[in-house]
Amino acid sequence: QMDFCPPFQFGSPVTFRFAEKLVEYAPEGLNRVFFTNSGSESVDTAMKIATAYQRARGKATKTRFVARERGYHGV
Repeated sequence: QMDFCPPFQFGSPVTFRFAEKLVEYAPEGLNRVFFTNSGSESVDTAMKIATAYQRARGKATKTRFVARERGYHGV
């Protein structure tokens, strides 16, 4: 029903219903959904969210990530 959904400042009834369905399958406490357009954007956004979370906790120097060498998630 939806071919494309920009992730910022946009919502639609279809998107909200899909997010609610995803949350039903998620473990307890995981009740938010953030849509992106690709695997690359998903990884980039997850890293930004993780960094912002650490800053909010007062640990702004926690900026290292573990990754696979030559690992790539994207198109």
